[in-house]
Amino acid sequence: EERFHNEPLRTKKAQYFTEYDLAKLKKIEASDIPHWYPRRKMMDVEDPSKPWGVKWRAGTSNFRTVDELYTRRNLWAMAALIAAGKKASSSDPFLLAIVGMALGVSRMNMYVPTNYSMQNRIMKGTYYTPQISTAVNIYPQYVNKLKTIRKAEGELCEHLVGPILVDQNTVLIADKYPVNSFDFIFTDPAYVDKIQYGELNFIWDAWLGFDGQWLRNEIVVNNVRNKTVEDWDHDMRIVFTRLYDALKSGRWMSLCYHDTDPATWTRLQKMLLDTGFEVHTVTVLDPIQKSMNQKSAEKVVKSDLVVNCRKPR
Repeated sequence: EERFHNEPLRTKKAQYFTEYDLAKLKKIEASDIPHWYPRRKMMDVEDPSKPWGVKWRAGTSNFRTVDELYTRRNLWAMAALIAAGKKASSSDPFLLAIVGMALGVSRMNMYVPTNYSMQNRIMKGTYYTPQISTAVNIYPQYVNKLKTIRKAEGELCEHLVGPILVDQNTVLIADKYPVNSFDFIFTDPAYVDKIQYGELNFIWDAWLGFDGQWLRNEIVVNNVRNKTVEDWDHDMRIVFTRLYDALKSGRWMSLCYHDTDPATWTRLQKMLLDTGFEVHTVTVLDPIQKSMNQKSAEKVVKSDLVVNCRKPR
């Protein structure tokens, strides 16, 4: 059964809508949430008069703290799941499932009247809160995410043939290993200002209780945080030097790059050559599943370029 806010007066549905639905919502709004949840200011910017980041938009990013991105009941449900997940003996898959749905169950989820069953309609790569959003039932979303993670774990276990290291910090990986220790490196570095990874990861970081210290060392161009192209160039050169040292002589590094700006493309190649790499070929990595922008927009990179470079013997 469904009940609507505009049911004809004096019907049982109208009576139940007022007595049960509205009453429950009012009770939730007036109650204290008995679990921890992040009240953190977006990007830790305390001044409410200033933009909190590049992705901040007046009118469409109308929230200043993480919790304001949620309806009260979905915030309560997320907080309850986080509390339960942290009590598990192996909390990783549970917490991963929770943060995996964190944006899809927020006020960013757009209401689509033509297809009521369609959920998780959010604009990716930004923080856009529509005028009318859909309040998604969190529990089925959580169960589906957990099933996906369990399935992925099973498939990975079938194909593992030896130790594998996955780490998001390239420089630290290179620091952990001696010179001339890597057989092959594939890296996908930051695309100047095109993707603001720090800002777009902030909601997940906040729910997991991370302190955000890594943002200070993020390699990105961001005018709000005073990170310039020169800073990006300087930091990328440090990374390439570490990778060059870690790679065995005569071995290869493939670098995936995705940018339409010819100036930064030239900068990137110059960095590689200055570090000592020999650039041999540039190939195309064409994704099968393209984004909506890649399908329809102009001046958008339709595929990734892969620079194959070699460390001389």
